[in-house]
Amino acid sequence: MHSPMLAQSIRISTDGSESTQNQYTIATGRDRSFYLEREDFYGAPLSNPIYSNVEVVRLSRNRAKIGLLRVDESIEHIILDDDGNLLSASVHPFYGEDPSLEIYTWDDGRSVVRENVSNFMFYDAGGKLLFPVSNASGSRDGEAFSELASDPAGETVVIYNPSIRRANGSFSSRAALLNRASGSLSSFYGMPDEQIYYVDVSRSGSFITITAGKEGEDSKVIVFDRFGNLLFEKKLDFEATRASFLAESDQVFAYSGSRAAVYDVDSWNRIGSSSVRKTILTAGFFPEDGWILLCTGDLEGDRVTNVEFVAVDVVQRKIAREPLNRNLLRTKVAPYFEPFSERDGSFFVLHGMGIPVTLRPTF
Repeated sequence: MHSPMLAQSIRISTDGSESTQNQYTIATGRDRSFYLEREDFYGAPLSNPIYSNVEVVRLSRNRAKIGLLRVDESIEHIILDDDGNLLSASVHPFYGEDPSLEIYTWDDGRSVVRENVSNFMFYDAGGKLLFPVSNASGSRDGEAFSELASDPAGETVVIYNPSIRRANGSFSSRAALLNRASGSLSSFYGMPDEQIYYVDVSRSGSFITITAGKEGEDSKVIVFDRFGNLLFEKKLDFEATRASFLAESDQVFAYSGSRAAVYDVDSWNRIGSSSVRKTILTAGFFPEDGWILLCTGDLEGDRVTNVEFVAVDVVQRKIAREPLNRNLLRTKVAPYFEPFSERDGSFFVLHGMGIPVTLRPTF
C-alpha cells in the first residue's frame, strides 16, 4: 500500500532511442527489438535489412509472432517468431495498389490477410491457405474497409462492415461471426442507420462488445456472448469510439478522442472518468488496480508531439499527469489489441507508438 504522503506521479522511462520520422521500433515478447524504416525491416539499426518492400507489420497479442506483408509484383505473407526466425511464408497475386491490405496475426502463428476492401484469406500456422471469406455488402454507393476482431487465440472471430453508404446518404453497418470449420459467416448484428465504431472481443473470447452510433450523437455499447446472443445494450453519455466489457469486474470502459470513462454495468453509474484537452491516442483500464491510463498528444500526421501520459485512480479519485520530452509515432506496427501491457502489477509498458514506453503510476 502506498504511503499517503507520496505525491501522485508517473515515472516514465524509454529505451533511450528517439522515434525518427521514418523509423519504428518493434519490441517482441522477449524484448528483442526490430526496426521498420520506410519499407525496410531490420534486425538491428544500421544493419542490412532482413526484408524490403514491407507495407504492413503486425504483432500478435502476446508479441511472440510478427506478421509482415511484402508487396512487389506479388504479395508475400510472412510470419516470424519473436527472434526473427521464419515460421511460414506464402505468395499470392497482387492486382495493383490496394490501401486496404492488412494482416492479423494470432499467438499460435495462424494469420489472416485482408485485401480488396472486404476479402479475407485465412492461413494456418504453416502458411497454408485454409479458406477465403468475402464480406462485401453489395452496396453500389460504397463501404468502408471490412474489419476483423478476435480474441488472442483466434477462437471467436468477428468480421464486420463498419460503415455502408446507402443511396439516401445514410450509413448502415453489420457484424458476423466466422465459423472456423467451414469459413462461413453468420450475421448477428445489423443497424440500418448507425455505424460501427469498434468491435472488441474479450481476452477469453467469451464476450463481444460493439461500439456504435450516429456521428454527433452519444454512442451505445452492445455486448454479446461468443455465439452472438445479446446480453445487454447501454447508452453512453458521450460520443465514444471504443469500448470494452470487463466481465471480471462487470464494468464497461469507453473512450473517445478527448474523454475516457468507466461504468458499472448493473447501475450504469459512471465510476470514474477523465477529460483531456489533447487527443487521446490510446487508452487502457486495469480493473484490478482501478486505474485508467491515457497516452495523449497533438497529432501532426503520424507524429505525436507534446506527449503527456495521464493516470486516473477511479477508486481514490486521484489523477497524475506527466509529459514525455520526446515525440512518438502513431504507427501501423501496433497490435490490434491492448496497447498497454502490465508487468508484475507495478508498471506498464506502452507498445506501438514508435518506441516502448514504461510507466510507473503512484497514487
